Amino acid sequence: MTTFKRLLQYLKPYHKWLPETILYSLLAAIFGSLIYLLLMSVLELLFKKDAELILVAMPSFSFTASYFTQLFNHYYTAIALQHGKFFSLVFICGILFLSALLANVFRYLLARLVIKLRLRIIYELRSELFNKSLNQSLHFYQRTNKGNLLATVINEVNEVETSLVTTIQTVIKDPIQIIISFIILLNISVKLTLFTLIFIPITGFIISRITQPLKKVSSLNMTVLTHLVQIVEESFGGIKVIQGFSAENFVKNKFNALSNNFTKTSKKMSGLRELASPLSETLGILAVLLLVLFGAYLIFYKVDTTLTGDKFLGYIAMYYTIVQPMKALATTPTNFQRGIVGAEKIFSLLDEAIEIKNSPNALALTGFNNQLSFNNVSFKYKDSNVLNQINLTIPKGKTIALVGESGSGKTTISDLALRFYNPHIGQVEIDNVDIKNYTIESYRNLFAVVTQDAILFNDTIKNNILFGQANVSDIDLIAAAKAANAYNFIMQSEHGFNTNVGDRGMKLSGGQKQRITIARAILKNPAILILDEATSALDTESEKLVQEAINKLITNRTCLIIAHRLSTIKHADQIIVLNNGSIVEQGSHQQLVTQNGYYNKLVLMQSVK
Repeated sequence: MTTFKRLLQYLKPYHKWLPETILYSLLAAIFGSLIYLLLMSVLELLFKKDAELILVAMPSFSFTASYFTQLFNHYYTAIALQHGKFFSLVFICGILFLSALLANVFRYLLARLVIKLRLRIIYELRSELFNKSLNQSLHFYQRTNKGNLLATVINEVNEVETSLVTTIQTVIKDPIQIIISFIILLNISVKLTLFTLIFIPITGFIISRITQPLKKVSSLNMTVLTHLVQIVEESFGGIKVIQGFSAENFVKNKFNALSNNFTKTSKKMSGLRELASPLSETLGILAVLLLVLFGAYLIFYKVDTTLTGDKFLGYIAMYYTIVQPMKALATTPTNFQRGIVGAEKIFSLLDEAIEIKNSPNALALTGFNNQLSFNNVSFKYKDSNVLNQINLTIPKGKTIALVGESGSGKTTISDLALRFYNPHIGQVEIDNVDIKNYTIESYRNLFAVVTQDAILFNDTIKNNILFGQANVSDIDLIAAAKAANAYNFIMQSEHGFNTNVGDRGMKLSGGQKQRITIARAILKNPAILILDEATSALDTESEKLVQEAINKLITNRTCLIIAHRLSTIKHADQIIVLNNGSIVEQGSHQQLVTQNGYYNKLVLMQSVK
């Protein structure tokens, strides 16, 4: 129930709609029930002989159900006695049509209001989930299954909409119809109505016992679906590797096994869910048949002298107005269990603590004046140390290069500089102030990053270059493209800057994608630029074009370059050599070569002169 109570918190901003919802439900139930009361009048008119018709006196006004009932009876008996039973029947049918029209008008208004309400709740739930995920640290994404995230944002939220929110709608609307119907039924026959009340707890108990395992099966089903979403996402993203290794059958078999498992759990879950409806319907039919027998007993043996044949037929018709609401309420536990499983997954992600966040008194950083520095910084992933007591200064306007074998800690330093993580020991400072004292947004706004894996989005070239930036003129856009050596191939594309790059930029070559990311960085004009092996995945010709663009980009700019190819950083102001998470050497290219140490060993391995 804790999960359900928490979900109800999303209803609070819309509590002003509750009176309107109850009003529409009440009016729809009243006019809907009036149809069956009028039907009893039709039956009475048809069954009674002309001699049995008696004029009902005009009642004194009072705002009660009894007043309106007697008023109606007065008019329909008066018309029958004055103009004949047929014209009285026309009068009743007219009122009956008006009641049906009003009942459906209020049902429609109620449906519109409920749809608006449920869509707002789902919008807020999905937005909160997505926004929370975007603010999570890289560490969160390293330990969280991407398929689980996708399944939760899309499927689990939909499950909450179709299950829990529908349950809320049922709980608000249907009890009103049931209460009004039972009040009318009690007025017709107390004994008959008390007899019908026997079946309600019996039906609820039977259905709840049968659907009790549904929560466990739903949880298993959603877990399998998560793995299914993950393998689809990974397969489509890694299609080149799959086809390149002729691993289609391996992936197909893996997918089919998961899909088969999902089918089995879905079948079991659907079987339990669908059992509630026919079971409640069967029990409802049994209740009606027993009701007919008991009603006949009351009439035939004159146990209830007020219950006549026409009233009894009207009673049976009226009883059906509570059958559908009762069926909906009977299946509520089933929908409730399915929705609770989805809501628990959603709230488990919403409850994930945000590791990297602004401190309470964080200030907006307005500029970069002197240096970015690492003071005695140590960092580890889980239990393994990645950086050990790093002391590093990056002066403004200088180019600092990080070199070392894979796993030496180069990328971790750039991640700490961007505050994707917080160091376990030591501080990262900008202008001698701990970066934790500034807001994350204002601090990261100083940076632009160009990585080895050129990350593009399924959008136009223009929007990929403008990414995250507003109010940029076409002149500046073109200038950035030219500076990145990208303008020529962009203009040769099908729609120029409006050409779509495809999913992850698959319509472009590696060099073209990288030049787009460089144009993006040039357009931002960052105070500090991070280049993470920006040319290591390119062929010689593409590398030359990209390197030319990089040389323009880094001119008179503070740069942190991570490189495997040492030829690209020979002219850096200072080269930091890392080994096993520690700085082992630092200096210019020529100084480090002269030392004949670890760096020179790397130089000789790459034959860099």
